[in-house]
Amino acid sequence: MEARPCEVHVPALLLYEVGNVLLLKTRLGATGLDDAVDHLETLPFIVAPPATPLLKRAARLGRELGLTFYDASFIALAVELDCPCVTADRRLYDRARTLPRVRHLSRVGSLS
Repeated sequence: MEARPCEVHVPALLLYEVGNVLLLKTRLGATGLDDAVDHLETLPFIVAPPATPLLKRAARLGRELGLTFYDASFIALAVELDCPCVTADRRLYDRARTLPRVRHLSRVGSLS
């Protein structure tokens, strides 16, 4: 049996979060930042646009679990797609681990 490539769905917010890390946590100059942002388009992510139903679900989950809207957006997308939400963020995991879709990266085997 041939292995299927793993599809990784992310909210559009991830692109802004990565951009913020590049801006604030690196010393890249203008050209380096441009190159890094260009490279984002080559990553194997399926980017979910910020549709109103997804935003409403994120707000409800954020309120229910005591999460930021940003963190809840990742879980809301997993709920909408009926797939796991894998995180390395221990705080997010601790607050959302009662949900069946939330997994901590340390407990996940190979994603391929």
